[in-house]
Amino acid sequence: MSLKIFYDAMSQPSRSVLLFLKCTKIPYVPVLVEIAKGGTRTAEYKLISPSQKVPAMQDGDFLLMESSAILKYLCETRDVDSHWYPKNQMERSKVDEYLAWHHLNLRSGASGIVFKSIFKPMLTGQPPSDVTSELKLFQKSLEMFDSYFLKNTLYISGNEVSIADLLALTEFSQLERNYSTKHPTLHSLTGQTRKNEIQKR
Repeated sequence: MSLKIFYDAMSQPSRSVLLFLKCTKIPYVPVLVEIAKGGTRTAEYKLISPSQKVPAMQDGDFLLMESSAILKYLCETRDVDSHWYPKNQMERSKVDEYLAWHHLNLRSGASGIVFKSIFKPMLTGQPPSDVTSELKLFQKSLEMFDSYFLKNTLYISGNEVSIADLLALTEFSQLERNYSTKHPTLHSLTGQTRKNEIQKR
């Protein structure tokens, strides 16, 4: 088996890749890289991922960083259902649109909250930092998610789940308890995705 996935389950992007692999039953070798124990900062791991972040992928001699790039690569190189990364150009463009928006908006807000509230105290022993700006960005991102990305569809690209939905799901799943009642489409997406693509696997 040549496909290896370097991950830490505390990382939302890592979880999105692992969730996709579970849903599609793609065989792979999981390689745990523990952020809290300095696993991403070793010289050996830097050869795998120069950014020293997770997830990363090794497929034979081919190395790849970034969850969205990994997910698209797997959709193109493995035998998976087309709804994950649609062949229809309009549907695919909606997935790509979300992926371009995701990192500086929903991802940035959610990861900032998690890092300052959980990882920073864990790594430094210091108390949690103020997350006011991150909360504002996260709230703004959820409003955009509701009013635009899920305005007229069940999922981001239409009526079937895609890799874009998995990236979104893993970001707000940790914070869903505080936000899902205020954002019914968000609550619907998390429920539908789990019911249709996770629990049945």
